[in-house]
Amino acid sequence: MPDIQVLLNDGKKTVLRGVAVHLLGRANGGCISPVRIGPDTYPDTAEVTYTRDACREEFNLEKLGELQASAPGEIVRIPVQVTFPDGSPTYSAQVLVLGQRPLAPIVVVFQTDRTGHVALPIPLNQEFTVDAACKPAAR
Repeated sequence: MPDIQVLLNDGKKTVLRGVAVHLLGRANGGCISPVRIGPDTYPDTAEVTYTRDACREEFNLEKLGELQASAPGEIVRIPVQVTFPDGSPTYSAQVLVLGQRPLAPIVVVFQTDRTGHVALPIPLNQEFTVDAACKPAAR
């Protein structure tokens, strides 16, 4: 099994074995669609897709990590679609998940795809409010 070497911000490399990682990258206004690698197998070559929409996928993946760190436990995905009053979908609408904790509220934002959909992660057995907002130019 090949090792995955990761270049950290301080310029040092670390080798990861036996853990799942997501391959991410961005340049020239676009991103690589996140690719999960490991923990059981590591490909010799990772095939990636570079698009502007992949930046939304990367954003949502990072926000999922924040939610999992803030609200440990089982998370379910609820399909959500955000539309304008005329029924047309919103692209990159901000869907807010607000955890109802008095001392340390949880606030995480996810973005919709071109059809206005997002598989919204919600922690089980906790109280959350869901809201959505978008810019008028999001049509």
